[in-house]
Amino acid sequence: MSEFDIKSILSEVGCNIPEDPNQPVTLTTEPAVFRRSLSRRLDSESMYSSDDIVQALQSCFEEETALRQSLTPIVVEQSTTQSRNTSESLIRNLLSIDQIQSKLITYLLERLPEFYDELEENSTSTSTVRMILHQLRWLEYIVDAGDLTDKLVEVMQVTPQAIQHEMISALPDIVNDSEHKGMVASLTTMMQNNQELVAPILDALSNFNLLNDDLDDIRDTMLNQLDTANMSDLPMIMRFLLQTATAEKIEEVILKIRQKLDFKALAKVQAVEKNAVSFRPANAPVDKGVVPEALVLESIKLGLQFHKFISDAWLKVINDKETTNGYKIIDVLVLFTMYSMPPTKKKVEQIVKKKIISKVLSVDLIKETILHHAEGINSLWMPILSLAEALLRTNPNQPLITKASSAIYKDAFKMCSTYYRQEIIGIIVTHIGSGTISFFAHICYSKYLVMSTYLPYQIDAGLKTLLDLVDDDPESISPFVAFIKGVLDYLDKLEMDQIGILFDIFSRLALEPHGRASDDRNLLHLMNDMQIIIRKQLSNPQEKYKKIGIIGALSVVKALGSASYSREAAAGSTSAEGSSSQAVRDPTLQQAKIMLETVFRSCSNYSACLALAYDELSYFISQKLLDHSLELWLQETIGSILTDNYFYDSEELQMYIGNREENLPLKPKLLFNLDGEESQIMVKLFRLVDSPDESTDRQYKKYQYPAAALCPILNLLQACENAVSDGCLDEIDALLGCGMLLYDAEQSVERMDVKSRECACNTLFYAINWLREIINAFCNSEDESTVQKLVTRLDNVVELEKMLMRMIACTPSFSPQGYTLKAGMDDASSKDSNAKKGLTIGSQANKKVGATGSDESEAESVISTSRSTKKPSKASALIDDISSLRPIMRELKIDTLRILNTGSHEMLRFPLNLSGFNYLVTDLQAKLKKTLSPPTLNPFFAKKKKDLASLYIQLNISYLQRMTPKDVVEKTLPHLPTLLDRWEYISFNGDEDENTTGIEAQQSISLILDVVYQLLTWPDLQDITNENIKRSLLCVLAIRSDNSINRLHDLQRLTRCAFNYLSKFASPLKKGEATVQLHKTLAAVVSFVPDSTLTAQVQKSADSILRKEWSDAKDMKKHIVYLVEQEIHTSDAPLGIIHGYLSKTLPGFDNGDADELESHPLLTKETLHLYYQALAGEVVSAQSNFKENQETDDIAILELARIIDCFELMTAYIKAKDDRALLSVILKSSRLFIEQMTKRTISYLSSHFKTHRDAVISMLKQFQNGTRTLQIICSHVKIIQDIQLSSHVPSLKKALEIVIYQAKALLTDNNAPANAFFLGALKHRDITGAEVSSQIPVDSSDESEDEQQLASDDNEEPSPISEQAKKVVRKPQAKRVRPIISTVPVIRSSSRVPTSDDESDEEMNTETRNYGLPVSENTPPVPVDTSRQLSPVSETSTSLLAREGSENQQDPPRKKRKLGTGLSRRTSHPPLHHTNV
Repeated sequence: MSEFDIKSILSEVGCNIPEDPNQPVTLTTEPAVFRRSLSRRLDSESMYSSDDIVQALQSCFEEETALRQSLTPIVVEQSTTQSRNTSESLIRNLLSIDQIQSKLITYLLERLPEFYDELEENSTSTSTVRMILHQLRWLEYIVDAGDLTDKLVEVMQVTPQAIQHEMISALPDIVNDSEHKGMVASLTTMMQNNQELVAPILDALSNFNLLNDDLDDIRDTMLNQLDTANMSDLPMIMRFLLQTATAEKIEEVILKIRQKLDFKALAKVQAVEKNAVSFRPANAPVDKGVVPEALVLESIKLGLQFHKFISDAWLKVINDKETTNGYKIIDVLVLFTMYSMPPTKKKVEQIVKKKIISKVLSVDLIKETILHHAEGINSLWMPILSLAEALLRTNPNQPLITKASSAIYKDAFKMCSTYYRQEIIGIIVTHIGSGTISFFAHICYSKYLVMSTYLPYQIDAGLKTLLDLVDDDPESISPFVAFIKGVLDYLDKLEMDQIGILFDIFSRLALEPHGRASDDRNLLHLMNDMQIIIRKQLSNPQEKYKKIGIIGALSVVKALGSASYSREAAAGSTSAEGSSSQAVRDPTLQQAKIMLETVFRSCSNYSACLALAYDELSYFISQKLLDHSLELWLQETIGSILTDNYFYDSEELQMYIGNREENLPLKPKLLFNLDGEESQIMVKLFRLVDSPDESTDRQYKKYQYPAAALCPILNLLQACENAVSDGCLDEIDALLGCGMLLYDAEQSVERMDVKSRECACNTLFYAINWLREIINAFCNSEDESTVQKLVTRLDNVVELEKMLMRMIACTPSFSPQGYTLKAGMDDASSKDSNAKKGLTIGSQANKKVGATGSDESEAESVISTSRSTKKPSKASALIDDISSLRPIMRELKIDTLRILNTGSHEMLRFPLNLSGFNYLVTDLQAKLKKTLSPPTLNPFFAKKKKDLASLYIQLNISYLQRMTPKDVVEKTLPHLPTLLDRWEYISFNGDEDENTTGIEAQQSISLILDVVYQLLTWPDLQDITNENIKRSLLCVLAIRSDNSINRLHDLQRLTRCAFNYLSKFASPLKKGEATVQLHKTLAAVVSFVPDSTLTAQVQKSADSILRKEWSDAKDMKKHIVYLVEQEIHTSDAPLGIIHGYLSKTLPGFDNGDADELESHPLLTKETLHLYYQALAGEVVSAQSNFKENQETDDIAILELARIIDCFELMTAYIKAKDDRALLSVILKSSRLFIEQMTKRTISYLSSHFKTHRDAVISMLKQFQNGTRTLQIICSHVKIIQDIQLSSHVPSLKKALEIVIYQAKALLTDNNAPANAFFLGALKHRDITGAEVSSQIPVDSSDESEDEQQLASDDNEEPSPISEQAKKVVRKPQAKRVRPIISTVPVIRSSSRVPTSDDESDEEMNTETRNYGLPVSENTPPVPVDTSRQLSPVSETSTSLLAREGSENQQDPPRKKRKLGTGLSRRTSHPPLHHTNV
């Protein structure tokens, strides 16, 4: 058939092919009519075969233009003037003709390779290849599906790769469903042979109907090739693996993905490819579409969103990792990705917090993920910042979480674009602002002393993060100065150390070299704003704001000083010498000098402000933060101030004493003069503290309490001397031995008035501070005479503290002079009188702005008069011991422990006695507790224990606030051997020395033990960054047991030697508390390297402590819970010990068993509830830690049976006791146990019911007995109307209701008979078992009957009935009839003890051998549908079910009763519980 002939035939049936190939083919009829007509016309040509017809079509479409014309949509001419386009082409219509379909498809597929070049240039849908494949998609009918599949496979094997991609992508739309299996096999083979086709083949396979076996094979193949796959194929591979995985296989798939997908290698390959292509700035935005890492994460996210079980399984895999090495970068990336998904956001946050706290997820891994995979997570910056924000708002007890959050902020700022950097700065500023007290909360706090929203840890973390960002890259922070300046609005709500950090940030931005050289207007405005704020605050008359100005000004001085030092170093100056005149010549130092002079001048009348300035400057000098010339200038200035204002010479002293009136109660006297007659100066403490008079003290009237600045100025002077003289203090060594002008201590206290006693207290208080500062200044000296004087000074401190406490006992109104109470902390009268001034005063009053001269004297006289009659303030009420005053005294530096190192091991009695030793170690103990122990947050509105430091406004930035916990530990370790020497001397010298016996010796042992314990239990000690500190600490202990050991030895050997050394101190200990502390210390040592032998010794130690009678048994009460828990934890059979306590020890104690009383001397009536609390907690812990996957199911079932047996014993023990403490314990712990039973145990028992039927039924019986007792306890708590106990009842009742339906579900899932489960209303009973009701009045005639019935319940002896319980014994509403029981075991769970009538009913019903429901006389049986599992319901719905079970039980008319009769006025429904299984 010629070409003309085919065209003529097409024309006959209504198809016109224009000569111009650019014109579309037209039809004069509808396409369906055309196809039908053409098919008939071809059938009529019997002389031509299908091959001839297709050959004619081939000749017609031989030209490329003609083929493309036949592939374009045809046009249907509806009339001469109208036409419409269709979506089908001529080829598509021809493929609908059965006679030619197969041949035509073959022709089209064979022509595909001809258009390879065109496809390379044009990959759009208009390319010929895609147009041909489009004709084959979704054919209505395929004549020969098998031939089509074979032809497709054949063509794919010989075509170029680009065409292969197109064909594979179109296969799911071309291949018939019946041919999927063969096509899958062919594609799998191609994928294994050609890695380049992995992505399109996987895309196609995901749209095929695959058998499970085929799918598993393909998935395994992909998992094995995952580590060698092309980067471009990884997104498709990940999507296929996750979206095709089943719930049974998903966990295995995830584990293999974590094993094979290495993001470290992926990042390296990506970086190489990126450098090979082009260079792009780090801050430029990244296109997620061209970053393979981002595409992989996007595929993982799509997979996680595909099915819920995928995200749950991945979270489970991450959560199950318990070691640091178990986590990889992919885990952090997946956590970031899942945090961006709302359904999993909360779970991810909980997992991240948990793993960071447990140190499994390290901060270094998070930092590595952000720094090396920033392009991959470019779309996740907001979720990541949101996660950091959530972490920073968490509990401050976990510093690791704060560290992780800060690291995320800092690393994200380095890697992200400008937009996200602005977000980070805004979030940090929000943290700083949200941590402060709002105005309304501040008013409430001042007026009502309620707990405010003050969250200082957020402020600290936010400020430190911002400071680190400024230190790392100040130029990158500069554009965001406008945002940072917003923090200035919260200045008056920040603490002094926080204000210091904030001004350091501003100073470094504005005054560092890059800031001065920059033309950025933000920085110029910042400097101007700082100057305005500083001068404004310095000129403010209130000390609070003046201190803000001081901190800001000194931050500027620090920046100027450090800048000048850097410039000198850059200029090549090698000389460290300088003079004070250089501070005048150098412009930068001149600015610093002017700023310092401004500070001193503005604070000249405010001693507390001067004290802050002196302490800050001394810290700057000690840390070498100031220029040497400034140090010299300060030395000259401060030296003259100290000698002129704070010291007397001999003549001035005699003149002052002589001019003082003889009738004054206090007589000044020179005391504690170590230099004797050689002393030329003495501290005029009495003169500084004594109230000024008109004649002699006019020059001091301008000062507010000048004694407050005495110690700070000494601190600054010694810092200057140390810096200038390289640690030599010979120029000021006269201060060490000079005397102090105090008062005559021999005077009678009774003869003193209140004002004189307060003056005496203040004199002693500042004398102690002076000596403590003297010890700080000279503690680094190695001169023998200096050390001897230091020891004497330490003894003087101890003596002065004793004198102060005797004086405070007679002066209840004492409040340290110069210390200002925080707002709201003073007494009511002070609050009222100072409300308008905005500041509450303790021992000093606010001065009116501009008040001078006689006005100030008059104000001071008014204050002095009022102090003699005022009531003791809140601060005075807290001063009950000298230790309560120490938090506001001058801090002793850790370097003062050098005094302990004097002398030798043989001369430990010299030079420091036990009182001085205990004084220093007590101070060290307080420092370790404050820095190493995590802070605790009290619940909202909980009563918080206050100390004086929390009541007074901070005078300076604390010494400890400037140190990290690591710094404290490193400074303490060198002094630990001296402490151990003293411990050994006291413990093993017997009665040879008085220093080894007595109260002080035992106190020394307790202090040393506590220091060692706090060092060993420092939370960060297990951190890998502190490995050297941990080894050094263990080596200090271990080397005293084995001289050959060093810190490089194996950690297990170090631990064993340290344990052996500490163990030898157990026998000499005489006090129980010290023994417990030693036990805790030994347990802390064992925690470093678990050792079964050492653990057994720890368990034996706890057991021996519990079974020994101690002289301080009363003090041991607080340790009993810990000891019992330790005895159980460290035992090989913890459940056996719990069972022994509950079944033998506690009942034996109640019965007066002599053996039990002798073996447990600490078990008394006062400690019974503590034993019970520990046991209850361990039962719940055993249930929570129950492991389902054990060696065999029999072992797991046996362990679970023991746990439930302990629970039954725990609840049964409480039944015969009406002790409030025990009831509180059982109500709290039983709810936790039942919740664990509902969440885990019931489902586990259900899965093993068929294989362990009898054991499961036995456990349910025991558990039901416990829940029945709990119902009785809940009713009893309601009867006695205890509000606190009643608050635990609703949650417990809810848990009991839920477990009912879980038990029913267990039976339903295991095809139990429909009548094997009964649901009904139970009677109210009190703890004794007597029936009660909230609606039936008391009837005396029924009371005796009920008591008789009670006596027969369970054939047990009735427990004594309390008077309150007797008043509320009720007449039962209706008789309960037990169900008929057959071979199905019975599990009763009612809220009452079974009576003898019940037992007889059970025996009778058992004889009938029939299933049944509980039937009463008036209530027909109620069928219970067990065909479906009931979900837990609320209390309301279950109460309705309870009423349904007893709807015909009519209550008598309710009678109104008055409150206080022991009856509840509210109507309550009977408790709901399952009755029988």
